[in-house]
Amino acid sequence: MEPSGAEEAGPSQAATAGGCGCLGHARLATLERLSLQFCRFGCCDHMQAALGAGVLPRLASLELREVVGLTEEQLAGLAGLTQLSSLSVCAMNNSGIGSVSMGVVSKLTGLTRLQWHAGDSLDTPVDPAVLKNLQRLAVLHVSSGQYWRMGRWHVNSALVESNPRCELAAS
Repeated sequence: MEPSGAEEAGPSQAATAGGCGCLGHARLATLERLSLQFCRFGCCDHMQAALGAGVLPRLASLELREVVGLTEEQLAGLAGLTQLSSLSVCAMNNSGIGSVSMGVVSKLTGLTRLQWHAGDSLDTPVDPAVLKNLQRLAVLHVSSGQYWRMGRWHVNSALVESNPRCELAAS
């Protein structure tokens, strides 16, 4: 018995909608929260597409904690996740991600909570201009090292001016 047209179109059409041949992407379309912790993202070799809005259209909360192999270039896909209200990127052991990588969040105007623990002791502080568009941001949580650099470079006062309702926290 041959499969009907609907059966043929089901999985392959859903997988193609995400822009790749991974059948798992079709299942991700309904996801609202995703947490990847201490893992290697390996469903496909194009993280930018896998974390993009085409695959995760309903995602409101995303946590990326010590994901092996994550680079600044791969984080670019996050810019399309405009429905995100909470984003956590913890990559302290990853030299490919720093405060400059935070530029990707400037288009995520729906964010109310942002945790950014990335960079090393030589990293520059966050540019307040990156956060200027995030007027709904209520909490910005950074690493203690990043907090210290932000204070030393007077970024904290600039952040308060551009985002007066945002609480700055560190750990």
